[in-house]
Amino acid sequence: MESDDTAGVHEDAKSLVYEGVVIVGGGIAGLSIALALHRVGLKSLVLERGSTLRATGAALNLWTNAWRALHTLGVADDLRATHFRLEGSQMVCLEDEMSKQISYRVPGKRDHEVRCVKRGVLLETLAAALPAGTIRYKSKVVDIFTDGSNHDFPTIMLEDGTYIKAKDVMGSTQLFLSGWAISPPNSWEGLLVADCLPTLKGMTSIQNYISIYNMV
Repeated sequence: MESDDTAGVHEDAKSLVYEGVVIVGGGIAGLSIALALHRVGLKSLVLERGSTLRATGAALNLWTNAWRALHTLGVADDLRATHFRLEGSQMVCLEDEMSKQISYRVPGKRDHEVRCVKRGVLLETLAAALPAGTIRYKSKVVDIFTDGSNHDFPTIMLEDGTYIKAKDVMGSTQLFLSGWAISPPNSWEGLLVADCLPTLKGMTSIQNYISIYNMV
C-alpha cells in the first residue's frame, strides 16, 4: 500500500537498499528462520527494532520436536549443555489436593525430551550461529508497500528513513512474497487476541521437575 510519504521513492535514492530475504523481528522465530536459511546457503537480513536482542518472558518448555529442529539448526547440543532434561509434570486439584504425576519418559511407551530453556540464552545461541551482519538493530519497520515498479517487490520503510526493497519479506504473522497483495499498514504488526477472560478450573499444574539425584 502506497502513501504520500512513499510515493516519491526512486531506485536511485541514497536511502534505498536491496536485499534478497528480509525477516522482520529478531525474536526466536525470526532468528530460527535466518539460521535455517543460512544452513542451506541463503543470505538474509533480520530487522530488529531494539538496540539489542529482547527476551520477553523468562523461559519456555521445549519438547522433542523442538529439539529435533534445534538439532537441524546446529545449536541443540549447546543448549542441552546448560539446561537439565525434565522428567515429568504434576497436576494438583485445588479442592481435594489430589494429584496426578505425568512422566515424560516411560520405557516402551514414550521418551519425550523436555527442557525448560531460558529465552535469553536461546536468542543469544541462535544469534551467535548467524554470520556477522545478519541482524540489523534499531530498525523499526513503519510500513511495507509496493510502488508498482521493479516487478512489485515489496519495499520496507524504516523509522530512520531507510527504504529496503526485497524479494521476500517474512514477519511474525504474515509472509510477503513478490507479487502478493500487501495487507493494510500495521496489520502485520498485530496479533489476534481471544475475546474471553481466563477462568479458574480448580486445577493447578507443576509443569516440570527433575529428580534431586540427577543433580548429585
